[in-house]
Amino acid sequence: MLENLGTPEDRTYCIIVRNGLTLSPEDFAIYQEALNDPRWGNVVLAEKLTKLGLKTGKDSLRRHREKMCSCVG
Repeated sequence: MLENLGTPEDRTYCIIVRNGLTLSPEDFAIYQEALNDPRWGNVVLAEKLTKLGLKTGKDSLRRHREKMCSCVG
């Protein structure tokens, strides 16, 4: 019955994590601080990160912060 179940695919990370993987350790620390700082609203932070070259959507940012993104699980 379950012979075609197979194995799970590799973990898929959301754009927020994938962006972080492209950064230097110094920039990553700043990025993490911003992500964890509630003073940064999702819209403003997403716009700022995008202007700095990290394509980020407000909804992706919200889902990641709420632990509802593809990298949770």
